[in-house]
Parts: sequence; C-alpha cells; structure tokens
Amino acid sequence: MNNFPDLKDIVTFVTCHETGNAGIYNCTFYYDDVHIDFTLRLIDKLSTIKKYNFIIKCLKAHPFPKFSEITKDWISKKHYSNIIYKDDKLIDNLRLSCKAIITIPSSAILESEKTKVDTLVLYHHGCKVREKAETFFKYIKLRKFSDINDGINAVEKFLLED
Repeated sequence: MNNFPDLKDIVTFVTCHETGNAGIYNCTFYYDDVHIDFTLRLIDKLSTIKKYNFIIKCLKAHPFPKFSEITKDWISKKHYSNIIYKDDKLIDNLRLSCKAIITIPSSAILESEKTKVDTLVLYHHGCKVREKAETFFKYIKLRKFSDINDGINAVEKFLLED
C-alpha cells in the first residue's frame, strides 16, 4: 500500500546496521557509526529529491536491532513529506518501487533482481567484489564509494538517470 500524500514513483532504500562497533565484512573492517552517519545523511539528501517518494527499509536480522530504531526515529522527527519508514517484507516494498538503493551488499540484491527493479548497490572501497559480479545480474548496478559524499553523489546520479 502506498502511504504517500502524492502519487510519485517510489524508490526503496535498503540499509542495515550491524553490531554497534567495528564489523567485518568480506575481510574489511566497516564501522557502524560511519554507516549510520552515511544512512542519515543520505536520507536527508533523498528528502530534497522531490521526483520520488522513498521507502526506507532497515534489514533487521542483526544482533542489535536498535539501529533500525535510530533510523525510524530520525525519519519520524524530521517529518519528511516524501520519505516513510516501513517494516513490511522487503520484497513487498520492492514490488511498489521503480528503483532501489542498497548500501551494503547482501541477499537483498537477490530480492531486488527477482522483482526486476533497477538497483544501485553501493559498497565501501575496502570491500572486495568480484570483477564479473555485475555481469550476473540484469537489474543491479554495483558502485564502489570512497567516502560519504562520494556515495551520496552516486545515489543522486542514479536517481536522476532515466
């Protein structure tokens, strides 16, 4: 169900937070505080892109689900007109969407591919991704980012493409 006041195309933003400290992803340390900062700054940026409505979906299968609450509270306090937080199944949110953004490579990529949604998957420059990985998917674009601003710029470019 679309809970937005106006009927624009929807983009689902899939994010997750891990252990509340340094996590190891693919042999690379990745700090949650950096990812939380990235997530919240990206949400602020998305609020300025009025072409779309955005569903924010935090993956919850993590030892510290409180980080989902951080994101949910952030959205609630900001009163964005084009952003909502949803706890529905990811696949249901993707079925409503014309595009998706995933900020940590995960099984969400498979759900996105299954629903045939054009998806930008950002991964930290320290993560190792096979060179041929993108050739396995039809709807997935992989994009390495070096810092928060680089990641936000990549998302903005992806969203403004037709």
